Amino acid sequence: MGVLPGTPKRRLKIARISLGSAQTSLETRLVDLYQNGSPISQRSFSARPAWMRSWTGLKTANRVSDQDTQILNEVRRFRDEIKQREAELEQARSRQEQVVAERAARREQIEGALAERQQLLASIKDQIVQLKAEERERQRRLEAQARARVAAQAAEPAPPRPSRRPARRPRSTVA
Repeated sequence: MGVLPGTPKRRLKIARISLGSAQTSLETRLVDLYQNGSPISQRSFSARPAWMRSWTGLKTANRVSDQDTQILNEVRRFRDEIKQREAELEQARSRQEQVVAERAARREQIEGALAERQQLLASIKDQIVQLKAEERERQRRLEAQARARVAAQAAEPAPPRPSRRPARRPRSTVA
């Protein structure tokens, strides 16, 4: 029997059904042999000469024996196939568990890296908020200093202003 079509579970199910069928055939054959004795029919002996009866009986016994051997071989083959399919399923289960474990580990690694990045982002946002607050405070101080300078300048007496007229020349007395 070659490779059965379908998934490993389906192939295992088919092999089990075939094994059951072969075992049923074997059981039926064994019951028949037990109840009826030799597989050689009594009717086949009645009208034939002794050498012919022996030869026919021998051929019939060989055919029955060949069938019995074939049934036994099928039972063994199906039993071996079931063991093989079960081993394949177990290997597939193991591979699947390994892949699931690898993916879970990878997911945990990604989640850890993501949490680390989110923590870094939150830290950067906190720093930005702090820097903005410091800049607002600096701007407030600069404005206060500028207002203080303007107020101080307004409170100081103004220095004399030079006049805008050209200075007069003294008149000469010479006429």
